[in-house]
Amino acid sequence: MRPDVTSRIVDSRPLSNGLSTRADAPITRYVPIAPRRSALKGLTRRLVQVTVPGLFLSLAACGGNVGPKIQLNNDPRMEYQITFRVDDPDVIFDRVDGQANYQVKNEACVPLTPVSGVKVAPSKTIALHARMVDNSTYQLVVFADALRDEDYFGLGICHWELVAATLIGVKDRSSLSSGVMASNIYSGEPSVLRYPTAWLTAPARNFSEPGYGDAAALNGSASMFTIEARSKEIQK
Repeated sequence: MRPDVTSRIVDSRPLSNGLSTRADAPITRYVPIAPRRSALKGLTRRLVQVTVPGLFLSLAACGGNVGPKIQLNNDPRMEYQITFRVDDPDVIFDRVDGQANYQVKNEACVPLTPVSGVKVAPSKTIALHARMVDNSTYQLVVFADALRDEDYFGLGICHWELVAATLIGVKDRSSLSSGVMASNIYSGEPSVLRYPTAWLTAPARNFSEPGYGDAAALNGSASMFTIEARSKEIQK
């Protein structure tokens, strides 16, 4: 409340000290009124500052962007060496990289996503060291049990599985990827992917050439090279 109206009234009654008031002495009255617009703005601003951060946290959680911190296995034992061989001596990479992809296989340990109401199994990609044996041969070492099985959501133990391992070859500003599925890694069966030779001279692109298991997918291209991958388990 604030002073609103200054009224002039007539009051000749004596005060307790024997003096009398002026006939038209100004008397200040306090009456409740609506807050001023500036006060409303200040109140609104304070409400926004308090409410919005909590809203953002809720939206982030509902959107599934906040996940558990995935732990590495401190004592991995399932080790595999994958050897990649390029059949064309003209295909020499400037650099090679590697990566392994993992995913939780038992969705029972994963909570429902609040907005969509579905379960999204966590996944993780780990960088691998790629070793060049010679100009046409490269190797990756991958651990199938590189991630720790743990109760990440309070719904039971989540069990991780290896999905694939990939060699990435870079030449100039272009790249190609040669992926090996987990089934081939475990069995040791060879995996062969085909690539158009035109990739060597094609302009740089924003995606990696994935390779094709079926030669027919190259649209009858007569000029191609292959990358064969074979895996073996490292016994300890």
